[in-house]
Amino acid sequence: MRKFKAPLIISLMLLNAQKISANQVCNTHQVVDALRFNITNHLVYDNKTNLTWYSCRNYGKKNSSECVDYHAVKTWQEALKAVEGVTYAGYSDWRLPSIKELNSIIEYSCYYPALNLSLFPNQVINEDHLENTVWSSTPAISARLPSSKKNGVYVTNLLDGHSSVIPKSSQASYFMVRQGPVHSKPVERPLNDTGITMCADDLVNRLDCPVIGFEGQDAQYGRDALAAAGLLSKIGGGNAGFDFTKLDANGNDLPASSSKWSCVRDNHTGLIWEVKTDDGGLHDKDDRYSWYNPDRNTNGGSSGYQNIAGAICYGYDGSHKTTYCNTYAYVRRVNQQGLCGANDWRLPNNGELRSLVDYSVIHPAIDSGYFPHTQISLYWSSSPSARNDRHALCINFSSSGDNANFKGNIMHVRLVKASH
Repeated sequence: MRKFKAPLIISLMLLNAQKISANQVCNTHQVVDALRFNITNHLVYDNKTNLTWYSCRNYGKKNSSECVDYHAVKTWQEALKAVEGVTYAGYSDWRLPSIKELNSIIEYSCYYPALNLSLFPNQVINEDHLENTVWSSTPAISARLPSSKKNGVYVTNLLDGHSSVIPKSSQASYFMVRQGPVHSKPVERPLNDTGITMCADDLVNRLDCPVIGFEGQDAQYGRDALAAAGLLSKIGGGNAGFDFTKLDANGNDLPASSSKWSCVRDNHTGLIWEVKTDDGGLHDKDDRYSWYNPDRNTNGGSSGYQNIAGAICYGYDGSHKTTYCNTYAYVRRVNQQGLCGANDWRLPNNGELRSLVDYSVIHPAIDSGYFPHTQISLYWSSSPSARNDRHALCINFSSSGDNANFKGNIMHVRLVKASH
């Protein structure tokens, strides 16, 4: 797939009102979905997530059409306080985004920066600069984190969209977000919350909320906060704001107490997920796969590797391509089997796979009560890397991190489908 340098094809009439980073490179022409985003008065409303963003980092004041003050980096506490005092466009409920909200605006098909520049203009990105890193409101609270990260906060680097944990005393930039406006129609792609129900101060995480001087943290809003207060109505079960239902081999609902199930429906996102087994069969937890996608329109410029490691999955036969241990062949086998009565299974994109991450736990970073046998390892997404066409994006369900890996590496897979 050809890579394109900015300027980009833009479906909204914004090109003349912005500067575009001359360094940005995209896998494909970048097009703004006019049905997804509404832009008015420097606000970006996302119809799929029901979030409204202020388009400049660090509440950079608009000078005509330009954002300024990108170098005004702050500590985490300073960023929380800066957003808390903002009233803009008649709204005074601005806050820092959670790590999942922040990553919902990342444009993984681009880098330098990994943002849609028609929505978030004037993003000047340089290697190793503090302002490339953006704070979330999500503290790292898992008790099993290494000591170097136990008191940190999740951030995203706009260089390529990679997330990590850094100390709260570090300097970084920030975006402002708010919920709504609420529309009468259902949100097309609701975000799962993070699972975080505890807060932090400048020295300690895992504190009860609120913490004076550190208001506006992840645990104080959203589905997790409602669940902690006993105010969230669920169809099924799951930790904090997650809402899962177990499904049998035919795709029928099962009670939460069931000891055997084949799939899980996420009642909030509407996605249905494969459940791994420990029986040596097609869905066995130990099986691994190389990344392979022969579709030139979606593989980022490189199809990957069909048969790089041999017998690392169930049913492998070197003389039959349909049995190869790659992501493409595995999807075809699962659809032929008809897992949970369906034949439209696919590899999830990076955002869909991240929706399962529970940031309150690690080893694994997922609700094991609904997703048993999850390996403490990397899982492939369908999203190719913009920086290197021989790499694709993956999620680490050991620690909730994400990165790009060589498509010939062998990793785990969890398939997804839409509910009907």
